Amino acid sequence: MKRRYGWKEERGIVAALAGLCVLLITIALLLLSGARRMSGLLLEYDVSKVASVLLEEYVQSETLLLDTPFGRITGAGIYDGAGRLVRGAGDIPARIYPAPPLAGDPRIEYDRKSRTITFIRPVGMPAVISDKFHHPMERMGRMERMRPMERRFSLVVRADARRFFRTRSWYTAGMIASPVIVTALLALLTVYYLRARTYHRVAEERERLAQLGETARTLAHEIKNPLNAIKLRTRVLRSGADGEAASDIEAIDEEVERLRRLTDRIGDFLRDPLGRPTRIDVRASVDSTVRRNGWDVAVQADAGGEYIVIFDELRLSSVIENIISNALEATVGDDERPTVRLFRERSTVVLEVIDRGPGISAEAMERVFDPFYTTKVSGSGIGLSIVKRFVEAAGGTIEIESKQPGTCVRIVFPEGAK
Repeated sequence: MKRRYGWKEERGIVAALAGLCVLLITIALLLLSGARRMSGLLLEYDVSKVASVLLEEYVQSETLLLDTPFGRITGAGIYDGAGRLVRGAGDIPARIYPAPPLAGDPRIEYDRKSRTITFIRPVGMPAVISDKFHHPMERMGRMERMRPMERRFSLVVRADARRFFRTRSWYTAGMIASPVIVTALLALLTVYYLRARTYHRVAEERERLAQLGETARTLAHEIKNPLNAIKLRTRVLRSGADGEAASDIEAIDEEVERLRRLTDRIGDFLRDPLGRPTRIDVRASVDSTVRRNGWDVAVQADAGGEYIVIFDELRLSSVIENIISNALEATVGDDERPTVRLFRERSTVVLEVIDRGPGISAEAMERVFDPFYTTKVSGSGIGLSIVKRFVEAAGGTIEIESKQPGTCVRIVFPEGAK
């Protein structure tokens, strides 16, 4: 389970916008391809209507005239079974290849080079059906006298298709451009939406932190005075106490000290998160923090290498101390000791603290950075809030990945100028 602060809340919206993008692209492609196909069907219908008129005129009068205005028609002709021109007018070829079939549906050919459409319609019935009872010699003479409809021939009509090709080019361009345009628009909408949500969330968080800070500052101030008084009284009482009384006074001292540390951590959270940034080696800070606390952790880094960042020294020490102490608290029993990894990645310094504990639940992961939220019995819930506040103030990022078992806290610092 991985949490990138501020992203998981938007995942459903982004998925919905991606689905909408796919739907809109599909609709656009269907509409454009349908319109493209429709323009071709309309042209074919117009040409077939003209062909029917010319065919009827030819069958009745054996003439093929284009005197009647037929709009885009540029030529028409009658071709025999071998594809040779018998009679024609206008812009038509002397022969058609391949030769038209003896019977069947009309054939339509588009010529992109000449920007024309050619309509070829086979016509006629087999002569043997009408002459099957005649003598062969008589049948041969009759073939000479047969009207065109009694023989096999083809009617060819050619029309200007420049407007069709031009329209089809626009539709094709639209089919290519529409996915890009729809995707770009929805991507822009997604960016603006996420940016607006981020600004809104940051504003809400700042307002909440301001209210929380004022309350915490007041409480910390009010708590410190009684704590100092209790601390003073226990010193006096300890001098004359022994046995069970001394043990009780020691317990009081421990609780007072715990409350004092809590007020100090609240002060850390409320104070300026940026501090006084300087060039500092993260590895040196890790080694110093581990040595000072006597922790048993495995540190993995390049031998002799420096990991320079721009960060306040005290705040960096607080960040490292918080995440390593959390990893140690999560390590129980005979689990392996936590591992601290340091490496560079594309002009950044990455610090990872990995433990083999039970991991973090999905519910806790949603609130892991909330101030004063904790699942520990004795925890304050302020540690990771302080870490996030300090890291982000210095331009870094923090994310937590929990595999249950095991948790990895990953902090990315901008690399300091050399």
